[in-house]
Amino acid sequence: MKEIIEQLDDYSKWKEANGVFTTQHYIGAVCNFSHIVAISRLIFPDIVIISDCFFLKDSRQKINIKELWKNATTISDLEKMVNFICISSLTNLESEKNNEVLNEKIAIFLKDMWQYYLEMVHKDKNIEIQIYNDIYDGWCITVYQKDKLKHPKPDVLPEW
Repeated sequence: MKEIIEQLDDYSKWKEANGVFTTQHYIGAVCNFSHIVAISRLIFPDIVIISDCFFLKDSRQKINIKELWKNATTISDLEKMVNFICISSLTNLESEKNNEVLNEKIAIFLKDMWQYYLEMVHKDKNIEIQIYNDIYDGWCITVYQKDKLKHPKPDVLPEW
C-alpha cells in the first residue's frame, strides 16, 4: 500500500507541502463521507447467497444476469462472471503515470483485503479470489467458491 500512495502525484504534493502531513489530512481534504462509505463497501463487500451461489451484492454484472446465465455451466462459472470487476472502471487513472502498475497494485490490495474479510465473515465457504490482466479490460478481480467448480448451476435463474 505504501508503494501505491507514494506514486500518487496529488498525495506526494500534499506531503511535500507540509512536514506534519498525515494520510488523514489528505483524506479529510479530498474525500467526503460518501466517498469513504463507498470505498469501504468495495473493500468490505456485502455478499448475497442465492440458490447456493455466492454473489457480490453490488455487482454491476447482475444487469446481464440472463446472458451470463446462458454462458455458465457451473456455479463457479456463474459466480466468476457475475463477481467480475474491472479495476480501471473503479479508478480514474488515465492521467496518472504508471496507471497499469497502479491498477495492478489496487487489484492485489483488494485481493488481500477480500481474502481476509471474506474468510472471516464466510468461514463456511471455500472462497477463491482471483486477479488477472485481461487483454481488453486490464486488471480484473473476481471471487467464487472453489468447491463449486464442478457443481452445475441451479435449475432456476437467481433473482436479486
